[in-house]
Amino acid sequence: MTPHRDAEADAVVLARRRIVIRAPLTTIWRLHTDVARWQDWHPELGTVSGAPLLVEGASFGLRPQGLDIASTVLDVKPMRQTRWTGHVDGITGTHLWVFRSHERGVLVDTLVSWGGDPVRADVEGMQELLDASLLTWLNRLKAAAEDCPLDPV
Repeated sequence: MTPHRDAEADAVVLARRRIVIRAPLTTIWRLHTDVARWQDWHPELGTVSGAPLLVEGASFGLRPQGLDIASTVLDVKPMRQTRWTGHVDGITGTHLWVFRSHERGVLVDTLVSWGGDPVRADVEGMQELLDASLLTWLNRLKAAAEDCPLDPV
C-alpha cells in the first residue's frame, strides 16, 4: 500500500498495520462498512452515531473513552478501500483501509495519521496510543469476520 498523501500531509505520528483474515471479502467488507454495527464487535469505539454505512461524504461519530470524534468519509472504492478523516480536541486524523486477496484469505492493510498540537506535545505517547488502537481494531475485525457464518456465494 502506498501511503496516501493526505495521511502524511500534517502527520506527526503514523501507524500502519496489516492482518490476514480467513473469511470472505464480502463478510469483512460488510463488517467494516456497517458503521451502525461497529459496537457489536468493537466495543472500545464507544457510542457510534451518524451515518449507518461508510459511503462517500457520510459523517459519523465515535465516542471512545469519552472523546467525541467527528469523522467524514472521503472516499470508498467498494470491496477495495475506504478513507475518512476525523477530528477531536485539536487532533486531525486520516484513516485509510485497503483490502486485497491473499493466499490465506484477505489482507487488510491500514494506515492512520494523526496531527495537531496535542500530538506534537506528546509524540511518543500518541504513537503508542495509535499503535495500540489500530492493533485492537484489526484484531477485533479479524475475530468478528472469522466468527461470522459464511456469506452465501
